[in-house]
Amino acid sequence: MRDHFREMFAFERWANHQVLTWLLQHPHQAEMRKIFAHLIAENLPWLYLLRGHHVPAGINPEPNWSLDECQRQLPTVMGALESFIQSSSNDTLKSIIRSPGPNGVVFENTATEILTSLLNHAEHHRGQLLHLIARETGEYVPSLYLSYLRKVPAEERLLLA
Repeated sequence: MRDHFREMFAFERWANHQVLTWLLQHPHQAEMRKIFAHLIAENLPWLYLLRGHHVPAGINPEPNWSLDECQRQLPTVMGALESFIQSSSNDTLKSIIRSPGPNGVVFENTATEILTSLLNHAEHHRGQLLHLIARETGEYVPSLYLSYLRKVPAEERLLLA
């Protein structure tokens, strides 16, 4: 499982970079910037939980970050996720993580389930962004998994993972 997540988060890093590059070239897209900031920041509470820590009260999964702040945060957050995966054994990835939900309900999920959810969450928001980009400009930003496989040579993908 660890190798699978290493590969998928290498794709995640590439895909997010594709979208961020477009956003930096079109800085007037405030709605898109907010979605992208959320795409990054939603990982933060989960990073705390995956590492066995409580989530600090000040963590905001819907920040109003500038594109410069997104550009600073993205490699830090992706690096932390990749570091967690790299240092995890398959047993760690099967471990149960408890997360407090609304009204005091505590949910239990494996680290694998959480990492899968984070990947799906990001893909969902990149899909939103691709839709908005196409609607606003008619452009397509290649950031889907098959685009990654087709654009990044296999030997280079191995270096990313």
